[in-house]
This record gives sequence, structure tokens and C-alpha cells, in this order.
Amino acid sequence: MKRLRYAVLLPVVLSGTLAFAQTDVESQRLFRPEPESFVRVGAEAYREVREDRANVTLTKQLDGEDQRELLREINLAMRNVVELGKNNGELELETGNYAIQRNVHYKKDTKEIEKITYTATGQVIVRSQNFDELLTFVEAAHEDMLVGDIRFDLSTDLRREVEKEILQEAIAAFRTKADTIAEGLGYTGFEVRNIEVKDSESGVVVRPMRAATMSLSRAADATPSPSAAPPLEAGKQKVSVSVSGQVVLK
Repeated sequence: MKRLRYAVLLPVVLSGTLAFAQTDVESQRLFRPEPESFVRVGAEAYREVREDRANVTLTKQLDGEDQRELLREINLAMRNVVELGKNNGELELETGNYAIQRNVHYKKDTKEIEKITYTATGQVIVRSQNFDELLTFVEAAHEDMLVGDIRFDLSTDLRREVEKEILQEAIAAFRTKADTIAEGLGYTGFEVRNIEVKDSESGVVVRPMRAATMSLSRAADATPSPSAAPPLEAGKQKVSVSVSGQVVLK
């Protein structure tokens, strides 16, 4: 008799367990959150800024058969230029390219070596935000080294100042765009996720010397001479800040 009693009770217990499981599944279905609506939003602000720093590369190059003598003359010229500008607080000096190249010359009708020569090169890079002071230095240094290249860029302080200003503009543009999207799709607001801020990479712009003007030289009507420094005219550079992120529409 006891075995029969247990056989009758077992289905009742199983039936109660199944009913509880079904109720739990329905409860989870009712309280499951609705999927969120995402949209990617990006905005940018930029400004054209006058470059405020000049980079002049002074170069000396010599050819000859005595490499030791060539290097001695190159070293002397570079040392003179560095000594000339090291106590000037308006200038920043840096050693540039320094190399010697071996040149093999062959006889015209044979493969025999006729002679071996060397080409020695030395450079000093001079940077300054004071263009007049830089021109004075280049003129004084021309006896030892000549101008090989002129470049312009933005100083670190100026770039940071401009980026700080336009960052606020980029953030405002981002919020305006997100508001417009949310309103247009029938939502009342948004929440920003995965925000990312990028600024423009610093760059150096090459300005050909033949295209430059005399706006920063000593005088526009001055008579040029072989020893005169080239004119300096800075251009403009684009500084930009972009803000992007994932927006959840509410």
C-alpha cells in the first residue's frame, strides 16, 4: 500500500514544479528591458592659423679627396654657427644631417678606378618665433653655412591654445547634432557613450624660398646682395578637433 501512495503523489509534485517554471519564464519575458537604439555621431571644429615659427636649415657641403680635411672644415663651420647662436634666447639650435659619402670615379674606357673622392655634409637647424632675429642670425652665419631649406610650423603653445578654443566648439556641434537626430526620430533625449576626441596632427609645411615675399625682411625696397638672408613669409595651417561617440537615444 505504501508503494501505491508514493506513485500517486509523484505526478502532483512534478506538476507543481512545471507550473512554477512556466510562471518564472513569463515573468522574465514581461520584465525584460527593451533593446536600446544606438547611433554614431561625429562633429568637427577647425581654424586656419598663421604659422608662428620658422625652421631654417643651414648647410655646408664640400667635395675633395682628403676626407679628414673635409670633416675638419665641416666641423669648424658647424662649431662657429652653434657658438654664434647658443647665447641667443630667441633661437633654438639643433644639429641636423652629418655625413660623408665615398665617391668612386672610373676611367671612361676601362673599369679601373681613376680616383676616389668624398662629399662631406653638415647641417644646423635653427628655429625661432622671432623672424627678424632669425634673419639677423642667418645673415651673420652665411660665412660658414648657407641656407639649404626653410620650413614653417606652429609652436606648441599656439597649437594648444587654438585646440583648447575649438574643442568647446566641437563639443557644442556634437551635442547639437545628437539633439537634432534624437528629435527627428521621435526621441526625447540621448545619452553619450564611448566618446572619443581627436586633434589634428602637428605638421611642418615647406615654403619654397622663390615663392616667398619680403614682408618680414629688413625692407621691401632693399637691394639684395649675395650675403642677404632669404625672405620669410609664413603661411597658414589648419588646426582641427573632432568629437565622436556612440549615442543612445532615449
